[in-house]
Amino acid sequence: MNEDDVPRLSEELERYQQANDWPKVIETIKQLVDVEPDPIRRGKWCDVAGKLCRDELLKRDDALEYFDSALDAYFMKLEALTDAILPMALGPFQAIERMRTDHSEWKDLDRAYRKMIVRVRSSARFDRLQAGLFDKLAELYRTRLDMDTSALAAFEQARLLDPKNEARTEGIDRDGFLDRPR
Repeated sequence: MNEDDVPRLSEELERYQQANDWPKVIETIKQLVDVEPDPIRRGKWCDVAGKLCRDELLKRDDALEYFDSALDAYFMKLEALTDAILPMALGPFQAIERMRTDHSEWKDLDRAYRKMIVRVRSSARFDRLQAGLFDKLAELYRTRLDMDTSALAAFEQARLLDPKNEARTEGIDRDGFLDRPR
């Protein structure tokens, strides 16, 4: 397989989509991902495969893997992620977050947050995004995993990354939670 196969694969993909042959669509997308040099386009293909696995094939585990692969591709080159592309690039993470939450998979959600934080931590441009992830991670620790020490550390990290965010204290007294004796 190489880039010369893309036109043929694109034709096959269209034919399989029209026939609602989702397993063949997924197989063709895998082949397109294998030959696609651009990480943003690879991310798009993986995101589409994740949605098809989740919505059409009802293969939840496969969907989660494709969404994770989409994130790996999208966030491979942080400099390529423009403000216009970022919402689309975060879509697979939102899907993972929703799927894990719907099934009360708190440890897996914990891992997903931490993995996403690692993806964006090398760029100060994503400090606010990272702070939001730390906030959500802290809430998960505090409300679902009963890990107050970890929650405190995550809330503090969020505050360090985005100290001017006044909305951080909405809903609960996070500052009180942060300032309580340890």
